[in-house]
Amino acid sequence: MKELRDLLGRSALLAGARVVSKIATLVVVLSVARRLSLEEFGLLGTMLAFSTFAGLISDFGMLLPTLRGMSQQSGREASIVGRTLWPRLTWGIVAAASLMAGGFIMGYPMATLGLFVAASLAESAFTMLVRAHEVPQAMRRVTAFVIAERVSYAVWVLSALTIRPTLGAVAGASLASIAIMLLVAFRTFRRHYGWSWPPFSWRIIREGTVQGLPLLLAGLLSTIYYRLDIVLLEQLVSPTEAGVYNAAMRVVEALMFIPLSMMSTVFPLLASSFDTDASAFRASLRRAAWLLAAAGALVGGFLVLWGPWLVELLFGPTFVRSGVVLQILGPMLFFYFLNFLASQAVVAMRRDRVLVVVTGAAALVATMLNAVLIPQFGAVSSAAVRVGVEAAMAAGFGWMIIQTLRSKRGDQATVTNGNSEATGTT
Repeated sequence: MKELRDLLGRSALLAGARVVSKIATLVVVLSVARRLSLEEFGLLGTMLAFSTFAGLISDFGMLLPTLRGMSQQSGREASIVGRTLWPRLTWGIVAAASLMAGGFIMGYPMATLGLFVAASLAESAFTMLVRAHEVPQAMRRVTAFVIAERVSYAVWVLSALTIRPTLGAVAGASLASIAIMLLVAFRTFRRHYGWSWPPFSWRIIREGTVQGLPLLLAGLLSTIYYRLDIVLLEQLVSPTEAGVYNAAMRVVEALMFIPLSMMSTVFPLLASSFDTDASAFRASLRRAAWLLAAAGALVGGFLVLWGPWLVELLFGPTFVRSGVVLQILGPMLFFYFLNFLASQAVVAMRRDRVLVVVTGAAALVATMLNAVLIPQFGAVSSAAVRVGVEAAMAAGFGWMIIQTLRSKRGDQATVTNGNSEATGTT
């Protein structure tokens, strides 16, 4: 019971911070939606989805393995995080060059896209430095950064919209905000853990690349799965249809603070206990699963019942079709919350390739279904596909986790019997 109270207490602290963060984000989204045309708002969603790949490739799947290493090797935080510097810079340059070339081919405004790409790179580094404080459960520190980053973002973007309501102004404000917060996060990390600039080494880049590659692939596949539908809507139907879907997804994404807040506390516990205390690992996993399943069912039910009312309240009557899309997306939250837990559980178990298999299958199935259904049914079909694929992912993750735990239990029993026989022989 004490463990459950501690888990709820730390998760509630982060959840409260993320509620403030999401409110600030919604204020910005609503202001942007009302200042820009529906077509411009759809283009904004498309460019944000496109530039997300910059931060993803820069991180190169190193975030969770880094947190896993910090959980298992206390006292080496500065060294473990520092070794990610050169791989992050190397792949960040590759990502920026590739995305700018792709943006040029797709006809995006290059200056605006460049600002969004730079902001994505800075946000990736900021996330690494802040989440490092989750390992020692310094949740008050993490909470302060979560609130400060979003409030700063809101202030910068709203000020830019007041001066000049354009996509370029939003992009520039986003970059200025995250750049300042990145500097603050670096100074805070150095004060608590120290810092030593690692010398340039191709070996470090190669090791970071090999370690992060499975999770990078999983992250890329996940981004394709979660972002490609809005790109397909814009390309196969119209930017307006993408705007309809983008508004509904903004509401859904605003609710992701719930599993994220809990997993910020649970992941270090899972990573540190998997090899040393299997019963503690299973207990932490079980508690988190029950809590996230209940939260997903409650929030999803609310969206099914009151989705159209919520969308009209937030975005206005122009986005009335987004309410129907949001109702369809409601049941997805139950499965998504569980998948959020399951994906990080398999990383804690060092089964990174499982994540690649599941997310790869999800991306493939979702892309094929969306390519067929979107031209005829538009945003509604994208929402329905999302629900079905999330349910299938939950079943796949669940089966793989159960098999891994059974295999580990069997291995431990074999070792115990072997030791007993050796002792008897002696």
